[in-house]
Amino acid sequence: MPNKKAITINFARRQITKSLLCLVVFLAFASVAGQYFKYFVSNGRLARAVDLFYSGKESSIPTWYSSVALLFCSLLLALIAFVKQSGGFRYVRSWYILSIIFLFLSLDEVAMFHETMGMVLRQFFNTSGALYYRWVIIGIPLTFLFLLSYARFIAALPTKTRWLFLLSGTIFVGGALGMEMTAANYASLHGEDNMIYALLTTFEEFCEMLGIVIFINALLSHLCLYINNLHFYLDAKK
Repeated sequence: MPNKKAITINFARRQITKSLLCLVVFLAFASVAGQYFKYFVSNGRLARAVDLFYSGKESSIPTWYSSVALLFCSLLLALIAFVKQSGGFRYVRSWYILSIIFLFLSLDEVAMFHETMGMVLRQFFNTSGALYYRWVIIGIPLTFLFLLSYARFIAALPTKTRWLFLLSGTIFVGGALGMEMTAANYASLHGEDNMIYALLTTFEEFCEMLGIVIFINALLSHLCLYINNLHFYLDAKK
């Protein structure tokens, strides 16, 4: 007769958060250091090598990290939705929709959907300054629509989770839209191939990555309200 062997996965929230935070700080430092070397030391030599660590490049290590971190958020959100569905809690659909949104954001990091959107909008809007990157014309109203549609969901969250959600969202959106528009305004005046733009872009990406680290911490903390660990069972023969 077969028996079942248990595999337990614990949620080491603090360790995961600290590790991710250290990685984000390192990536930001590497981005700035690499661009400084590019513009002031090497005079453009080894540009491709240092750009692997530049947050402003889509095909870079920070970009791939962000994609994986967003995918991790999507998986955690799906797990929370499943746990809440099993327990008969409210807002199960909202958790699943959040999981899908973060899956899309993860794909966007590497597939550059928002840049494609910007190129399409270029045909209709001749903008400059803060709207130099035209995708924000769609991104801003979508952000407000999301906040309005999720207002009750956020209000119903436990106090700690709610404040962590709001903090992470503020930092993430501040980077994705606020700093993006700041960098866009500078780029429209001075171009993108300079150290100041590199600093602005790195800070933008740092805000996004930091917001995601706080969000992951919030998700793990919220998940621990319901389960401390997961048990998977594998059928094994004696």
